[in-house]
Amino acid sequence: VAQAFPELNLDWWLWGTGAMKAETQNPSTAATRANDLRSSALSLQSEPRGKTSKAQAAQAQKWAEVFDRALLERLDLMHAVVEHQDRVIELLTHEIKNP
Repeated sequence: VAQAFPELNLDWWLWGTGAMKAETQNPSTAATRANDLRSSALSLQSEPRGKTSKAQAAQAQKWAEVFDRALLERLDLMHAVVEHQDRVIELLTHEIKNP
């Protein structure tokens, strides 16, 4: 997948997710999860292309799992951002109503 779609730049995606999650959540947990995903992606990148269709399907499945995990991390991050925005809006609304 990474070779077919270099513009996806999974490493950048994972680094960005880890960095942003570190700002909103426990930094060590976010960094660990991002590093785990990055390690999985780098490990898959270093694997030689499968020779048989079965081996290629297995590699594609591994890549799909890494992208699924990355997407879930990103969705979790977006949830944290929305919760933060809700808290800010609530605080501002309270300040406007009760100066």
